Amino acid sequence: MIYRAAAALPYEDRSRALPGLRGQLRIMAVAAGTTPDWTTLTVAGPDERVGAQSPTRFEWHASVVVHGGTRSFRLPDLVPCPSADADDCRTAPLPAVR
Repeated sequence: MIYRAAAALPYEDRSRALPGLRGQLRIMAVAAGTTPDWTTLTVAGPDERVGAQSPTRFEWHASVVVHGGTRSFRLPDLVPCPSADADDCRTAPLPAVR
């Protein structure tokens, strides 16, 4: 699996852009329970973007291959789904606060 990250930064220095891109990729990998293979890291940019924002922004893109983890981020239901014949209202009113 390959993870990708992007950033629009106010500088075109690769050495300044790299820590932020690696940080984004690391956060995604940790969240998914995967391990980045940093030997596969590729960085593209900068692509200069002139617009309403000043100073000029430089777009950077990075990708890395990750290993491990699962394909699905879906967690199991904590409470089983009610059966089709269950009451619609399964709650009780809270006691009045005085």
